[in-house]
Amino acid sequence: MRSEMFPNDTNSPTLMQLDFRPTFTPSLGKANQHGVFCCRNEFGHMERMWLGVPDTALLEAGPMWIRVTSPRRFDLSDAFDFPAHLSSLGVTRVGQFLGSTNVESRPSTPATLAGRWRTWVKRTFSTDESGLVLGMFAGDKKSVSPEVQHALRQLGLSHLLAVSGYHVSLVSLVFFLLMQRQQRLLRWGSVLGAPVVWAFVAATGWSLSAIRAATMATLGWWFLVRGKSLNTWGLLGAAGCVVAVLDPMSPRQLGAQLSFAATAALIALHGKHLAWRVPLRAQWATLPWNVHDFQTFPLLFYPANVVSAVAVWGLACCAVGAACGLEWFKLGLAEFGERALVMAAWINGLDGLTWRLGWVKRAGFSPLVWGTALLWLCPLLPGRHRRLWVRHAMGLAVLVGAGVNVAFKCRTSDNNLGQRLWHVSAWKSAWLMEDGWQGEVWVSSPRDSVKAANLVDHLGLSHVTWNTTWTGPNATKSQPPSGVWDFGQNPAGTCEVSLGMEISSVSEAE
Repeated sequence: MRSEMFPNDTNSPTLMQLDFRPTFTPSLGKANQHGVFCCRNEFGHMERMWLGVPDTALLEAGPMWIRVTSPRRFDLSDAFDFPAHLSSLGVTRVGQFLGSTNVESRPSTPATLAGRWRTWVKRTFSTDESGLVLGMFAGDKKSVSPEVQHALRQLGLSHLLAVSGYHVSLVSLVFFLLMQRQQRLLRWGSVLGAPVVWAFVAATGWSLSAIRAATMATLGWWFLVRGKSLNTWGLLGAAGCVVAVLDPMSPRQLGAQLSFAATAALIALHGKHLAWRVPLRAQWATLPWNVHDFQTFPLLFYPANVVSAVAVWGLACCAVGAACGLEWFKLGLAEFGERALVMAAWINGLDGLTWRLGWVKRAGFSPLVWGTALLWLCPLLPGRHRRLWVRHAMGLAVLVGAGVNVAFKCRTSDNNLGQRLWHVSAWKSAWLMEDGWQGEVWVSSPRDSVKAANLVDHLGLSHVTWNTTWTGPNATKSQPPSGVWDFGQNPAGTCEVSLGMEISSVSEAE
């Protein structure tokens, strides 16, 4: 079907007329809606495509003109592998909306539950200028202030905007408290918890992490109300089956992997003072994904998560009170939004809140992954002393693996092996040559200098030399030395070239 819909040449753009429908609930107040769309061509063939479409085009019927291309990295300074993320969502093409034909307005259709819920939340909590209520309790994180989103990423609190088990637990907490009562009537009154939880999941857009949490909460309620003991690993496995049936691509998706990894780590958590150890265990479990996909590590994640637990409860109480029409809670919600914006501006002005880990590759954190997995298996071993020895052995293995990786990086840097040349700008002569530790930059404009600085920051280079001109033989302004680079033809796009040997041309490199 895909071969019939698109030509084999995926590098050249194709202009097509497609009828599309979004697979998500559009954000409120956004002129352009970016996300995954289901597209149908004139032959009736379906395809999932990443599009950016004006909100006015969503109300029109009939095929639209779409420029179809293959996924590519938008900016080399971005550590996140966007094409790989699209592939995990089952998306093989990206499109650019060009316009619509002469079509009539689409007949009005009943608004979805998610759309009605978001509209009600935005109207009821209009005093929240930060948009946190709309992002946390309506699943519309795009409506959250960009300053607040950036501050949450700096502090390692981005998970607060992704509807997951944390939010589902807030919704179902009251019903689970009813189950602790001895009266049979109150215990069976908790039956309302299951439909309320699933209604919340539907209203927030059916995210995979929310479906996982709702499945575990529903099965857990069923076993507890019948007086049965809980097998939390069995609940997690059942939730995994449900998620996989609903979305067969879910095992490859980053959000599902993070959700199940963090949940498995929390299930394996035993001992005293569990509430204080939850942020450490969750961050530890998701560390390999954060290092590889985002190449950053928030240094203040633990105190930020401890403080945010209290702040979220305060925000939830203000939201419930404001929904009930209590004036004091409305004022408190407005004050919370203003303080959030002021705090976000202050946090964004600070430096050094995140540790750049671009130099750590897969081999660098693989000892940590295996050490963590084996460490969680320690409670299954018989004997306290045996578990203690295995725990120390795993910790030593992680330290040795990290030391070997650092030593290898130092040796690679000393021998000038594994150098890479980055074409920072697709239109200007801006280059970065680096070996993982130090680099040299050639730029010709201030804008390219900013792009190069972002790339240097994401790669975590310790020392960088900047060149605005080069005066050697056969020199061209802002061009690397000809012994390393022969500038025969400028590639019409961003490229990365491995410099295991001297090269003469990269006109075909991408």
